[in-house]
Amino acid sequence: MILEGLGIINPPDSAEHDLKRYPKDKTICYEIKSGGKVGEQIHWFFFSRMSTGAITFPIKLSEALALYAQNKSFCSMSTMKQKQFLLPFQTMDKMEAELKNLDIVNTSDQMSNSLKIVRRNAAIQKDFFSMAEYLV
Repeated sequence: MILEGLGIINPPDSAEHDLKRYPKDKTICYEIKSGGKVGEQIHWFFFSRMSTGAITFPIKLSEALALYAQNKSFCSMSTMKQKQFLLPFQTMDKMEAELKNLDIVNTSDQMSNSLKIVRRNAAIQKDFFSMAEYLV
C-alpha cells in the first residue's frame, strides 16, 4: 500500500528548514529518536542480526537493472512501473552510502551489549540506516 506524505508533529528545532508542511489532518507522524543506552542497544541488536545473516538486503540497483533487463515482463512495463519496481533497490543504495559513512564503536560492558555510531561526514545523514534499525 502506498501512503501519501505525512507531516511530523514534534520535529526538532534543527530540522525546521527540512520540513514539508501538510494540512493538520495529515500531520500525524511522530519523529522517532533514541539516544544514550537505548540507542546503543538498538545498534548492537541490529548489527548482531546483520552479522548472523538474519537480516538480508536487496541487491544493488545496478545489479537489479542488469538482472531485470533480461526479463520480458519487466521490459514490457511502462517506465513509471519500472521505476516503482526498482524503488527498493534505490533505497538500499542510499542506505549503503549511509552505512559506509558510519564508524561503529563497541561500548559494551559486562552488564550490556552496546555500540555507538559516529558519522564520518556530518553532511551525510543516516535516515535510511535509522529507519532500518528501528524496523528491526
